[in-house]
Amino acid sequence: EAVTDFLGRVKDLAQSGAKADLDELRAAKQAHLEERGEATAAGPVVLEAWDSSYYTNVVLKRDHGVDHEAVREYFPLDHVVATTMDIYMELLGLHFEELPAGAFSRWHPEVRLFVVREAAEPSQPASSGARVGHFYLDLHPREGKYGHAAIFHLLKRKGEQTPVDCMMCNLPAPSKDGTPALLRHSDVVTFFHEFGHIMHGLCSEGDGNSTRLAKCPRDFVEAPSQMLENW
Repeated sequence: EAVTDFLGRVKDLAQSGAKADLDELRAAKQAHLEERGEATAAGPVVLEAWDSSYYTNVVLKRDHGVDHEAVREYFPLDHVVATTMDIYMELLGLHFEELPAGAFSRWHPEVRLFVVREAAEPSQPASSGARVGHFYLDLHPREGKYGHAAIFHLLKRKGEQTPVDCMMCNLPAPSKDGTPALLRHSDVVTFFHEFGHIMHGLCSEGDGNSTRLAKCPRDFVEAPSQMLENW
């Protein structure tokens, strides 16, 4: 009852704004159809579900100067990965070290493995920090691979055994001629989000900790990663 009441209040508050947004998309579609000579006099234009993304981009580019293809130039993949890790290391007091390719087993040559440690004292080597766990990055699409973005727990924390998680995405890979892969802004948000799940999983300790990724309520499991999207 409380949830239904809450959703009803949200609907009432959002309704006028949502109607204005949909009217703007319908107007954009109408203008597009008129340009193509495909407009009809059969009443208001129908905005289909599959039209929303296309005409949202039209409106953003036309009225607000947002060009998603141009924005990608600011987000080369290697820079996004390195900078995201720098942010998380500073935010959480951690150190990430990538292991050389020949030092671990992997299921594909593109897969990378990192060891996570507590940040060491400034006078001490980075390797002296206590080990928190490991995570794999499997970032690029390929035939037969899981088609979305997610994390997978490969080894749980038990006694002296630290956890191992895998972050799996389908982000563009650099081209064979060396051209860097460029990400959409939404891809960057996805990377921050999924990496937030990795940090939630690796940094949670204690069997009695109800906020651990493996034990927290289903309606809370996305909360840390959604908050970490904003960093």
